[in-house]
Amino acid sequence: MDADEQRTLVEAAIRSDPVDLEVLRALAIEGFADDQLRRIAWPYLLGSTQLLHQDYSDSIYEHPYWDQVKKDIDRSLNFDRARKDGDATLQASRGSLANIIHAIFSENPDLHYVQGFHDVCSVFFIVCGEHLGHRLSESLSKQHVRDSLRPNLDVVVEVLSLIFPLLKLADQAVHKFLDASKVGSFFALSWVLTWFAHNMKNFDDVVRLYDFFLASHPLMPVYFSVTVILDLKEDILALECEFSVLHGFFQQLPEKIDVAGAIRRCVKLFTQFPPRILRQSVKFDAPDSSPMWVDHIDQLSPQIDKDYKKPSRQRRKRERTLRIGYMIAALIPVALGVLWMKSIHQ
Repeated sequence: MDADEQRTLVEAAIRSDPVDLEVLRALAIEGFADDQLRRIAWPYLLGSTQLLHQDYSDSIYEHPYWDQVKKDIDRSLNFDRARKDGDATLQASRGSLANIIHAIFSENPDLHYVQGFHDVCSVFFIVCGEHLGHRLSESLSKQHVRDSLRPNLDVVVEVLSLIFPLLKLADQAVHKFLDASKVGSFFALSWVLTWFAHNMKNFDDVVRLYDFFLASHPLMPVYFSVTVILDLKEDILALECEFSVLHGFFQQLPEKIDVAGAIRRCVKLFTQFPPRILRQSVKFDAPDSSPMWVDHIDQLSPQIDKDYKKPSRQRRKRERTLRIGYMIAALIPVALGVLWMKSIHQ
């Protein structure tokens, strides 16, 4: 599907009342043809279409993460697309990126900066510019990547702990090999924190993934991480089964990754082992406000302290009630049969 065909479908979806998010998500999973379409569709995917005052410089003040942000900004925007216009433009772009990040943490004291978040904001800045980039980065920080911006990485580590159980469900041979190496899942930290923006050199691949992740469940980067591992199965099993060898291997992803094919395989993996099954397989223990508890992306909210687990508890209670009801319904004929047998023998 070319850009013109996509644009027709995107505009029709936006004109619908309400906006047809299912169509937008389907197009995003397929991959938008260009950045212009992303600038139109991404705000709807994040529920961030309200026009805000363009100048947010007055809301920027020194916050606890100011110095760390500055250090990360100084080594940011390493994609070819951001460097093509020379050093002067690069420095100006870094200044705009700094404004985006400083504004987010000045305006949201409940959010806590983590290294790698600047990579996420870089993608939105390159695609959308400073003002829209700020709005979308802030919206994402309160939804999909909320767990990355807590006071520590405990919840992110909990999310990473899902990689090996999912790998075991998908391919026991690879799981057994990696488990024996004791490599753990920490090698995928930057994959999950930055949605692969820190690890992939091809910016077109990165934005293709952002299309996909913005339209998907917050756990999808975990599913994609496992998909990448499975795609590298042959190379992995040829390596020495040793921690440092495998950890080093995962830090250097191949330059040419079939992202479109990997997304298709990832969707299949997600369908086969959805989040509810995955969370249950390890007794997932994240805060109630973790977006990883949602069963569908429609449940995400920009409210930072939203209780996402409550609907899951309510659903499980309903399921238990239904199971009990089914058991009682199944026992009634048996009980009646017993009573009838007793009556005819009296």
